[in-house]
Amino acid sequence: MKLQYEPRIPRRREGNFLQTIRLISNNKPIGHATWQTTAAGIIQLIDIQIAPAHQRQGHGTALLQAVLDQANRYFKLRKMWAPVAQKSQLIARAFFTSKGFHHISSSSDLLRDEDLLMYVKSWV
Repeated sequence: MKLQYEPRIPRRREGNFLQTIRLISNNKPIGHATWQTTAAGIIQLIDIQIAPAHQRQGHGTALLQAVLDQANRYFKLRKMWAPVAQKSQLIARAFFTSKGFHHISSSSDLLRDEDLLMYVKSWV
């Protein structure tokens, strides 16, 4: 397994930063995670996906850890947000809960047929 980072963390730490990390196996992408900075020490996980044939093998955990490692290289991480669809992403809800995230809010305005749940984890 190999990780690819697009783009690399800039040397200069100004403004918001967006990065996608791809997980590669046998020269083929099997998953990715995209995150962005939102404020000093706070990031949002925009998306994390693993190909179905590669799920439940620790790849999601590895990608989440890669995001945390990158964010900590960028600045001292205090908080991470992760939006999850209430009905269609039951596995994601269980995944984030198992990683120490807590459901803190819901919104019915952002998705068409279901609520969007916001999970958060803090390191303060």
